[in-house]
Amino acid sequence: MACVNLIPQVTSLYWWEGQIQQDAEVLLIAKTTQARVDELVELVPRLHPYEVPELLVLPVEAGWPAYLQWVADSTGLPATDGG
Repeated sequence: MACVNLIPQVTSLYWWEGQIQQDAEVLLIAKTTQARVDELVELVPRLHPYEVPELLVLPVEAGWPAYLQWVADSTGLPATDGG
């Protein structure tokens, strides 16, 4: 990963075991390359305390070229289409 943002004080409402749950959570946004996504998808569930952590991979359709290059350089792998 090149960068992780931790956004505190997020209130989550979600269905779990047939009931609506409400929890205070911290939102984590990780920036990495497509080439490193599999590592992230394997790592997060091992480290997360939830049985089913929220883990979504969103495509990067565009960005500032210098930032996208920094992400690629910081992960040690080349960027692919989509960042």
